[in-house]
Amino acid sequence: MICILIEGVAQYLLHLFTDGGGPSLDDRSAYHAAVANIDFEWLVHFLDDYGFLYWDLRQSVRANDSHRIDLVWRECVSFMHTEGAHKTQYAPMALLRVFWSEALTPALARVYHRNRTLSLLGLPGSNVDLDMLIEKENLTIRNNVIRASIERITRFVRRLNFTAHVSRHLERVLFPHRNRMAYKKVDISRDVALVKQHLIATLGGTWAAANTPRTTLLLNPARAPAPWKAVERLGQGPGRVSFRAWMKGHLDTKVTWPM
Repeated sequence: MICILIEGVAQYLLHLFTDGGGPSLDDRSAYHAAVANIDFEWLVHFLDDYGFLYWDLRQSVRANDSHRIDLVWRECVSFMHTEGAHKTQYAPMALLRVFWSEALTPALARVYHRNRTLSLLGLPGSNVDLDMLIEKENLTIRNNVIRASIERITRFVRRLNFTAHVSRHLERVLFPHRNRMAYKKVDISRDVALVKQHLIATLGGTWAAANTPRTTLLLNPARAPAPWKAVERLGQGPGRVSFRAWMKGHLDTKVTWPM
């Protein structure tokens, strides 16, 4: 769903540039200056503050491009630093990921970057995050351990490396003529086109129409303050800790040895 929204909004902005008299997509300042239409402002910030970063992160995970993953984490530190989160504070996680990518010795860094993600089937370009392995193991346990207990789960996990290896090779013997299915991406073009057409019908198909002052038609009710405004306010005002001081304070609580 999120990839459909990202591409749909991007296609809408591309339409404004190619067919609607809009400025070049490379001129991001013109798009961020178009704040008369609050919905259009939200769309631009959605892409620039989140959508493109998420897209880049997913592609980098698939390719095990560890250094690019770290670059995205750097960009994420600021907008993940929020006063409104409840369960998970992702900004400290992003901060520590960036710290460890820089603090490791060269030998450890080589191991770290080489094994940043993994492919469950050994296929290039299909890597997933490391926690997917644990999720798959958890699913295997739930499907195969009857009347689960600590003892039975422990025994099953101890044997899993052996039984999984044997199972894969038995499948090759039992199904020698089975070919691996060709990789196919899910076709989201129809849904992307629906998002684009909805935005054209709602906000207009030209740059002038998209910048027409109006109250929100997409958000009901509109969130206040907007996420990018909330990020700008962090560390400002009496009693607030500056962003740099917050970073240093968080690292000082986690890194307690001399560097």
